[in-house]
Amino acid sequence: MLIALVTFLLLSGSGAGSIIEELKTAEKAVQEIVVDEASRDAAVETIEEMMNAVQEFNKVRTDTFISFEGAVSSYESTAADLQALLDKERGLTVELQDRLVTLHSELKTHMTEEEWEQMYAALNQD
Repeated sequence: MLIALVTFLLLSGSGAGSIIEELKTAEKAVQEIVVDEASRDAAVETIEEMMNAVQEFNKVRTDTFISFEGAVSSYESTAADLQALLDKERGLTVELQDRLVTLHSELKTHMTEEEWEQMYAALNQD
């Protein structure tokens, strides 16, 4: 099982949980920094979409790990079976990254440059 976990983490990446904490900090900063109410509401909604995407990824990733763990422990599993599960995980990771990049760009449209810089200053304080 340990080999399965290490392989899974090395090949698929990790750290999605820490993204949620950063997004919560960003949301709090936006609520304090963004002056225009409509822009603030839109920015908060975008950050919440980011959090939802990460949380959904975490759920699917857990299911994928369970499948991977079962395949690794099965004598009948082939290298192709394991590779297919890892390929699925890589695809999910790329989808999440693409979605977060899109939402990051959207978030910028709801904030002034000054507000943006203040939000990142708040993120860098932690």
